[in-house]
Amino acid sequence: MLELFDALCSTDEVQRGKEYSDVFELAARKLGVAPKHCIVFDDVLPAIKSAKAARMLAGGIYDKYSADQRTEIERIADIYLLDFRQAPIPHKEV
Repeated sequence: MLELFDALCSTDEVQRGKEYSDVFELAARKLGVAPKHCIVFDDVLPAIKSAKAARMLAGGIYDKYSADQRTEIERIADIYLLDFRQAPIPHKEV
């Protein structure tokens, strides 16, 4: 499955968690692209806010554990998905 990803990032690689944009900015650097050309998919409100602070597109993903945040996530995110199969991601030959 790892071959499907161009880069992997973890909050272990930055000083602060997903409530800050650090990990998302690191991902853009690893990919060699401007943040405005990135989309972050996440299921929690702080990460959606951080993605937007990094000037990235934000895709909110439904998760039963963050269902109480859904209305706010939908308000802030550029797209909201109930299932990743709905994601507008171009398919890449593997």
